[in-house]
Amino acid sequence: MKLVRLSPDVFDRVVVGTKMQERARDFAREVLVDGKAQSDVAVSHGVKKQWVNRSVGAVSAVYFKQSKSTEGADDALVEIQVTVPGVIAQELTRFAQAFDACLDADSRSSIIERVARTLQHAASRLEGE
Repeated sequence: MKLVRLSPDVFDRVVVGTKMQERARDFAREVLVDGKAQSDVAVSHGVKKQWVNRSVGAVSAVYFKQSKSTEGADDALVEIQVTVPGVIAQELTRFAQAFDACLDADSRSSIIERVARTLQHAASRLEGE
């Protein structure tokens, strides 16, 4: 799964737990928050794309490690790129739109936990556990 975008608030929470240099954080922010291409960030800062890629990878790894727990799940929206069957993509799109429109924090939180548990169960069954 590829992390595509993070909100500024989520990004700030994630990088607090890293030992990244400020410059590397800036590279990752420009890609993950501002939506710039890694190659453009590398060129504008005069560094190799690999350095930008490592910075983005480090933030992504910390984000996914922190988000493994569904207890007290964060309801901030995060854009990812993942390949799924068409029917799942349609329902995920519908879910994301409804979730974004819902203003009731308690409903959002309970739905996140329920959907996450359902997906975890489905993955476990597919993995043969």
